Amino acid sequence: LHTELESKADKTELEPLHTELESKADKTELEPLHTELESKADKTELEPLHTELESKADKTELELYLQTVSYAKEYMKLSSQNMQTLIDEAKKRLPDEVFNQQELLSISDEEKHQFDTFYVEFEDRFRGSRVDIKQRVEVYLPYVEKLPFEKKDIKALDVGCGRGEWIELLGEKGYKAKGIDLNRVMVAKSQALDLDVQEYDVLEYLKSLEAESLSVITGFHIIEHLPFEILIKMYEESYRVLKKGGIVIFETPNPENLIVGACNFYTDPTHLNPIPPHTAEFILEECGFVNVTREYIEKKNRLEVVDPIISDFYNSWVNKYPDYSVIGYKA
Repeated sequence: LHTELESKADKTELEPLHTELESKADKTELEPLHTELESKADKTELEPLHTELESKADKTELELYLQTVSYAKEYMKLSSQNMQTLIDEAKKRLPDEVFNQQELLSISDEEKHQFDTFYVEFEDRFRGSRVDIKQRVEVYLPYVEKLPFEKKDIKALDVGCGRGEWIELLGEKGYKAKGIDLNRVMVAKSQALDLDVQEYDVLEYLKSLEAESLSVITGFHIIEHLPFEILIKMYEESYRVLKKGGIVIFETPNPENLIVGACNFYTDPTHLNPIPPHTAEFILEECGFVNVTREYIEKKNRLEVVDPIISDFYNSWVNKYPDYSVIGYKA
């Protein structure tokens, strides 16, 4: 393109300048000449070259950048709204009235959202596209379809719903599905897709529900984020709000896969501990769920090794399914 650029310039006008340019050793003196040289180019002829140059940019990188800007704008807008609310309340109450404990907690909770945009970008980079995830979670549709309820009566809740792929899929299949998440940017993005998603803490929301009011509770890649005490309380509350015959499905990374357990699990800095499948099953059973099973999630391009020397080890530990889910029912 640079060669073509030079050929487009008016050579008659440029040759004296070019000669003078070469004769100069002092770069300070060269800069005005270089500027004049560029100004002699026919801008009308250069426009097609400029267009072609722009087309050479990596469109994927551009899309990721634009998406990042979009997330940042969403986060700044939401943060601004919440901060303004707090400021307005402070103006009303101070100095005559001191904030109560709940109001102080509300202010401190704002700090928890400082990484909302970061985590949405992280999900886009490492979790996969919405299309990919929707295809992956289709494996759970048969479990919902086999429930002993009329389709119109089935109510599903997805905790830590993220970008809402599972909720969207359930809605497309005619089920009533709602999601909750603490990430405000993800909530806003899901709501923009007309999905029933709200910002809630999982325990607070479950405790607000009546007993036996839900048919399905799911959580995809959430249990590895929770401290053990919170995990137990979430399971206990899930059991309380499920109808008899209802189902829970919780998907998580599979540490039986050595690459996942030793490396990939820690790609997400918010992960706490990997949970072995037999441990996840035991916890569900201890919380009252019955007929507890696992569902291993197939990975793309899974290669089976047939070499007799290494096949057993490789296929059992290295080539193991990277994710699994633990599934239980309320008797």
